Amino acid sequence: MKKVSAKKLALAGMFCALCVVGSVFSFPMFGSKCAPVQHMVNVLCAVLLALAVASTCFAVWTSADTHEAPALSSAPASGALAFAYTVQGPDGQLRNARESVAFGDDGLAESSTLSIQAESDEAAEALLSEAKEQFGSSWSGGSVEGGNAVFTVDMRAERIDRKTYEALIMANTADARLLALGEEA
Repeated sequence: MKKVSAKKLALAGMFCALCVVGSVFSFPMFGSKCAPVQHMVNVLCAVLLALAVASTCFAVWTSADTHEAPALSSAPASGALAFAYTVQGPDGQLRNARESVAFGDDGLAESSTLSIQAESDEAAEALLSEAKEQFGSSWSGGSVEGGNAVFTVDMRAERIDRKTYEALIMANTADARLLALGEEA
């Protein structure tokens, strides 16, 4: 995931440089200054850089209180939610995952515990290592339990409410489903 981000950052930097060089080419039109290179860069950035996050932005937009998006669950703001979905590991394998998210009295996510199925304890250790690197300072700890990589992430810095969290999970996983309390994945 970090490779993709680094590539996008490098591409954005190249587009910025192109925009600066292209700002030399402009022409006046009806009292304004038109810069066709800058407009072209805006369109290219929108297409090449924003498509990867378009579904997330849409999920956040549709979950905002100013819109009449339907709630995904009727649960109270505090408490916990559980999801089951499929994730792709660093080796490209698809794995079943179960996630339990705890919400505080303010309705914001406090922690997320994920359990990702692996074919062996060694594969689970590799998943834990990858997750620890990916989550950085948010990492709260993890272990291998029966061939599963189980880890917890501190979510308080993200300041995500229940409704937004549900929308993000549903928008970014093809097969996510909200589990009832006590339901197995």
